[in-house]
Amino acid sequence: MKAKYFLRYSFLGLFIAILISYNFNSCKSSKGFRNLSTNIQYVGKESCRKCHEEIYEEFIKSGMGHSFYLPGTQPWIEDFHQKMVFDSLSQLYYQPILKNDRMFINEFRLDKDQDTIFSNLWKIDWVVGSGRQTRSYIIEKNGYLYEAPITWYSNKKIWDLSPGYHDGFNSGFRRPLGEECIHCHNGYSPFSEGTLNHFKFINQSIDCERCHGPGQIHVDNMEKDLIVDVGKGEIDYTIVNPKHLDIAFQFDICQQCHLQGIVVTQKGKRFQDYRPGLSLNNFFDVFTVENQNNHEFGIASHAERLKKSKCFQKSKNLTCTSCHNPHQPTDLSLAVQACLNCHSKPHQTKCSFNENFKSNKNCVQCHLNKSGTSDIPHVQFTDHFIRIFRDKSLTLTQKEIQEIIVFCQTQPSPSPETYARAYWSYYLTRNANPVYLDTIQKYSFASSSIEAIQYLLHLKDWKQAQELLNNFQPINLQEKVWKNILYGELFEDQKQYEKAISFYDQAYELQPYQISAKLRAILLRIQLSDGSITFLENALKQVQELYDKNPLDYFVVLNLGKLHNDLRMEEKAEKYLLEALKIYPNSLDALLELEKCYQRQRNLEKAQKIRERIIFTKKVKDKVS
Repeated sequence: MKAKYFLRYSFLGLFIAILISYNFNSCKSSKGFRNLSTNIQYVGKESCRKCHEEIYEEFIKSGMGHSFYLPGTQPWIEDFHQKMVFDSLSQLYYQPILKNDRMFINEFRLDKDQDTIFSNLWKIDWVVGSGRQTRSYIIEKNGYLYEAPITWYSNKKIWDLSPGYHDGFNSGFRRPLGEECIHCHNGYSPFSEGTLNHFKFINQSIDCERCHGPGQIHVDNMEKDLIVDVGKGEIDYTIVNPKHLDIAFQFDICQQCHLQGIVVTQKGKRFQDYRPGLSLNNFFDVFTVENQNNHEFGIASHAERLKKSKCFQKSKNLTCTSCHNPHQPTDLSLAVQACLNCHSKPHQTKCSFNENFKSNKNCVQCHLNKSGTSDIPHVQFTDHFIRIFRDKSLTLTQKEIQEIIVFCQTQPSPSPETYARAYWSYYLTRNANPVYLDTIQKYSFASSSIEAIQYLLHLKDWKQAQELLNNFQPINLQEKVWKNILYGELFEDQKQYEKAISFYDQAYELQPYQISAKLRAILLRIQLSDGSITFLENALKQVQELYDKNPLDYFVVLNLGKLHNDLRMEEKAEKYLLEALKIYPNSLDALLELEKCYQRQRNLEKAQKIRERIIFTKKVKDKVS
């Protein structure tokens, strides 16, 4: 590492020491609460309401209390009469529509004469966000969740593309929402292990159990009148009360969602396995990227930013609930009182504390910056780095940005294996710059893991990938499914298609909602077949079964259209290919197949329109690339 780069990040050593003293040595115990096991069931916030009506009514007014809900169950704050959102790179327009308390998004394209080339109407099934900053929207079909491409930004009162959809990354209605996304925006919603975005049940809003843990034992005891008199200072061990936890455990409860970064799960663990009262790093580690200046922060970087503050570093009991009552909407007076607990004297010559405090009673105004965030446009959010604003912006050169440093926020000494997994995740999800592959090699994957095998497959190191796969011992269903999928990819890459088919089939047998694995098996069988009518009809039947499970899977719908076309069933081919183009309007595969379909129908007028659309779409794709 170059000296100047080392000096730039020399503060990390101090930071690690602080974390060791605060975040790890204080982890003495979880006080013996009985609801920490994964076999204890969640019961939902309505079960809590029976006894805690007053707290319940306050909580549902907070941002967390209405973070995820059905359209129409919260007041509409959006302006549905604004001009449409236009993505110049994908050449797509989006118009939000409200009709009878139901929300729709119309996606369409106009030609040079402003005539509509095509139009696709999508019904919104879920709303995400309290609306204080944003509201985003979700499409659901049979438990499969996908994000909509536009968002309402409350501060500016405008519609715009959703976060991550700008600059040519508009994935339309195809972006899957997985376990981590829903976990932090919603109450417990059981995820189908081994899938990308299927949920067995969808909850509504973050609820009591996100901070108190599953309530099965507690509710059972209450129904049996086995009541603990907490008013007399007794502790009810049937459910976690965070105030009885050591500070580090309390902090972890908030960090499960308010520490934004690269998540690396522990062996055999999943995001939803974490329970309040346990150490977060027993389930997953969170890495942040230390390449930004002190003024930049993400919208969910609260824990990371607070840890940078001297107030946090010097205090032994400062935590999130020092300033926030999680049962209520944000109350500024609580934050001010937390400041006054230590800063009882006016600053005198240092600032106009007397005047500001007397008039506004607002320490936050001067010591917590409020600005836009590095990851979400059009928002104004509070930076939780408490400080006097003397920091100069740090601008990194392109070369220095490539020398990325990821820093673990959840433990002081991650293994080289954990670092390698973090860099691999960064490469896959943030920036596919080949330089990061070199960084991974510096740390190396020391053992068999899903990420290590993916990495080797990416490098086409099939021999070592197979060796790791042979040694990989899956602990849960998630790992069993992905082991079979990776075996399938390994053998498919080497053109050993029969073996690949066998493993894809096994993945599907283990997890029937993992339809992508089954589709790959079907397509490989078609590739190996003689192309007979009987064989194609059988393949069509199997793909139809996948479609019935998830009619929003673009590849399933596309191949259903192709198979109908191959079987000269042009009307049904047209139906499914148009559905594929609704899901992915810029799909050249679907457009070319639809042109072929119309030519077979001898519908030359429609074929010509599709040919014009193909030419236009090629130009759009060239522009994006």
